[in-house]
Amino acid sequence: MDKTYFEITRQYKMLEKTIACVESQKEALREFYLAKKPKSIVFIGSGSSYYLSQSAEIIARTQYGISSSSIPAGDAMVNFKANKKAFEGSMVVAISRSGNTTEILKTVNDMKNEFGISSVGITCVEDSELGRIADLCIKMPWAFDESVCQTGTVTNLYAASALLLAGFAGDSTVFGDMRKMTAAGDRFISENEPEFKKIANKKWDKVVVLADGEISGLACEGALAFKEICCTISNYYHVLDVRHGPMVLIDKNTLVIADLKPDNKDYQLSLIDDLVKKGATMVVSTDDSYDAIKNIDLHVKHPNVGNIAEGLPFINIAQLIAYHRAILLKLDPGNPDGLDAWINLAK
Repeated sequence: MDKTYFEITRQYKMLEKTIACVESQKEALREFYLAKKPKSIVFIGSGSSYYLSQSAEIIARTQYGISSSSIPAGDAMVNFKANKKAFEGSMVVAISRSGNTTEILKTVNDMKNEFGISSVGITCVEDSELGRIADLCIKMPWAFDESVCQTGTVTNLYAASALLLAGFAGDSTVFGDMRKMTAAGDRFISENEPEFKKIANKKWDKVVVLADGEISGLACEGALAFKEICCTISNYYHVLDVRHGPMVLIDKNTLVIADLKPDNKDYQLSLIDDLVKKGATMVVSTDDSYDAIKNIDLHVKHPNVGNIAEGLPFINIAQLIAYHRAILLKLDPGNPDGLDAWINLAK
């Protein structure tokens, strides 16, 4: 079995371990957060983990009312002095597959040394530099992807970030939503993958991913999956915001993957209708509250699991279409030319 395909299709089994891991630390996480009393949380990451930081920022703010921000670790490292007011009195949460990315490590060290702030790491290796320097670290070695292009790792890091915040807030709801989606995950993939493969075989050469709210950062990662896995031009936008400029570039050669929310359906469906009129290949993801959507290429329904957990099946759509597109184009989906699994600037 192809390594990348294996890592995509095993991710829900890995998620079971991730949920259990964070849930076992739920009380300790709550005590840690209350003891530190940060004025805000700064989430940092690089590449995929920065996109997950964006989702974590939104989850912290919208679900728990925690002041939060997200910044690429490279930006934070290079422009450290410019971010002084954002960093002072905060807590830093660093998300990293390897736990050894130069920009992340230097930023965490600088923030601790300059401001004495508390730090949390989330990583997919047991022994890493991030694990050594962070005050608290969630380690998920079972979720480590060996492919250069992260798939299952991304999903587990996203889940762990959301569950970390639920632990801080003493909230059990997200744990339940994640368990519900994880229980349905393998079936979701097996039932929908044949349709994803058909979409991969259609005529398109660029991709637009649309989503709002807590899964926005994860949707950015969905767009990145097309760049990395099948070397296809791709972009992410908020759902209705695509009308404000990017709409002019969507045409019959565009694949659009959109996640629609259950509220204010008419505005969202009107947009989908306009995208169909432009000739785009349309894949729409919704919960069960939507009736059949006319004239689109694929309507994917996910379990009703709340705004955060619905990100899990949504990222699967992008990962599997990108994977099957890479196979069609005779590309190596897990090892694109010129990309490293993580960046060590000391080399």
